[in-house]
Amino acid sequence: MDRIDDLQLVIVDPLSYLVTNDNETLSPIKKLFEIYQHGYGRYITVLAITSMRPGRGDPLCRIPWISQIAPFASLIYAVSPDYREENTDPHRRVIVQLKNSLSPILPPLAFNIKNSAVDWSEENLTFENLDIVLSRPHILPGPDPVLFDRCVQWLYEFLAPSPRPQQEVVQAATAAGFSYRTLRRAKDELKVQSKREKSGQWIWRVFPNKLEYDNFDQWTDQVLRFRLPGLDELPIPPAPAPSVTVPSCDEKR
Repeated sequence: MDRIDDLQLVIVDPLSYLVTNDNETLSPIKKLFEIYQHGYGRYITVLAITSMRPGRGDPLCRIPWISQIAPFASLIYAVSPDYREENTDPHRRVIVQLKNSLSPILPPLAFNIKNSAVDWSEENLTFENLDIVLSRPHILPGPDPVLFDRCVQWLYEFLAPSPRPQQEVVQAATAAGFSYRTLRRAKDELKVQSKREKSGQWIWRVFPNKLEYDNFDQWTDQVLRFRLPGLDELPIPPAPAPSVTVPSCDEKR
């Protein structure tokens, strides 16, 4: 830091790197504070990056060493995929301010990474419950059962004719009104095969008749008509007449 006269930013990524080779100190906060004090008089910004603990609750409490970081941190951000059920873009990310000592808390921002650059969204975001945004989907309630069944049926019909690239499936599902999370659950339900080609793209393929076999009672008639196109033209055999047995006089007594 002393060798660079016009130094303005120091990035520690990840924060635990400060004690990687230190067998005596388990917490990096002491060394981080030394860097912070060393650059304070020169107006150097120190950016420390660390992973949040999994789970739910206050996002600040999920940050390691937060009780030691918070007193001298001017800004604290959380960056995460957008885990909201209504989000249909699997590449969408959000950045949320958890602390701001320089101004009022600013609203969240959404962005994507396109061509190695940040593509900021123009959407104005307001989150009342950050757990919905920052919590992984497997700890959240599942989708609406009716919507999920519709997505399963749609995915099967979309993949049954021929395998399709994953990107094409995701775009078509978004246009059909299904979120990426619901699409992934439908993929698991149908046991869709995902294979990476030499070109680098992933191809989704559904096993033949997978949906019919899993729902045989519901789909038997449609499967038969698909296998036997002339089934409607075949004569329907008459039902056998019921046999009637007249009891004898002795039986009546």
